[in-house]
Amino acid sequence: MRENPNIVVVCGGSSAEAEVSRVSGRCVADALRFNFPNTVLLELDGSIAEGLRLHRVDAVFPVLHGPPGEDGSFQGLLEILGYPYVGSGVRASACAMDKSLAKELFRRAGLPVARDVLTRRSEGIESAARRAEAELGASLVVKPATQGSALGVAFPETRKQLE
Repeated sequence: MRENPNIVVVCGGSSAEAEVSRVSGRCVADALRFNFPNTVLLELDGSIAEGLRLHRVDAVFPVLHGPPGEDGSFQGLLEILGYPYVGSGVRASACAMDKSLAKELFRRAGLPVARDVLTRRSEGIESAARRAEAELGASLVVKPATQGSALGVAFPETRKQLE
């Protein structure tokens, strides 16, 4: 890498977590500029490939929350375009974003994980709620399997809230 590399911090996008990503991205870009003055901040949108090309990128620092930044999609784009980037690769990102898959991989590696019940829409809401309570008890935490941060997390106190 050259003495004063061109670093691009990518944030935002269209996910439900885009605004959090923008705040994080600004903070990361500001911190990087202290040692790397050629740091720019770009929004993840339909023109991102052109923006990367125009800035003659030496390294990309993705600061993306939720899909397509945390699920490996953006990392895949960077690999196709040939840009080096910071963070996990395509496969690790995809595995980590899928909570059910990640927990299974952790179990296989011998790591302790909290008990869980994976439900699917096709199962029906009432059936899924009954099964979850039967397997885990009445005190539950509900989280979407493929959403980042705390989006969609719920702490239902009644069966109706669970449903």
